[in-house]
Amino acid sequence: ASHQPELRGKLEQALRGQGAGLSSKRAELLAAEFESSLDKRREQRRDWSHADDSKPGDIISLIHRAKAAGDRDEAVWRTFLAAHFGRTTAKADVPVRVESAARLHCAFGETPHWTWRRVSSDVRALDSWLKEHAEDLKDLGFGDHRKFESKKPSNLGSVTRSFVDLAREFGGPAGLLSAGIPQAATPQDRFGVLYARLMRLERFRRLASFDFLLLLADAGLVDAEVDGCH
Repeated sequence: ASHQPELRGKLEQALRGQGAGLSSKRAELLAAEFESSLDKRREQRRDWSHADDSKPGDIISLIHRAKAAGDRDEAVWRTFLAAHFGRTTAKADVPVRVESAARLHCAFGETPHWTWRRVSSDVRALDSWLKEHAEDLKDLGFGDHRKFESKKPSNLGSVTRSFVDLAREFGGPAGLLSAGIPQAATPQDRFGVLYARLMRLERFRRLASFDFLLLLADAGLVDAEVDGCH
């Protein structure tokens, strides 16, 4: 059922509170845009909340496999790779964008290779491998929110190293999501703390940090809800 009348009412109320206003037609159009975005968000949440065994080349499935195995560090690491390659905004009809995070994680093979354990114990090995596979990296793709990211070995290496360094600071990827956050924190409070924390990642900034945190929440790796506009 359409929620446009309710959305329109809330939008008009919010705008009045700011001393602004819209014509009825414009308010209706804005409410329709909001509802469309909310519908897409609900669909994404459903898609990312479980593994799809029919898509073994999708990093989303790999995230859920690690989670099911009880390896939260690996699940969070894989979610980072998904966020960096813009999996959340990769169009389903462009396979290269959907599969790129998993292809890197599997070292262009069939099974996970660059696991958290392997990378965190020897990040230089990943740097060397990236340089050796510079030509293969050119075939990778990024989702819309990351479409200007570089495929150069040095850039991919520096981004992944920034995650390794940040995660280590909190005792590992799982600790990154929990260390220093009171158990009594609300999902909104937790979102705010983690959003600021993830902003420290190289080349993530506001949009990628937001997408990363949404994917973590949808995958059931953290109990966090958006706390406002970002």
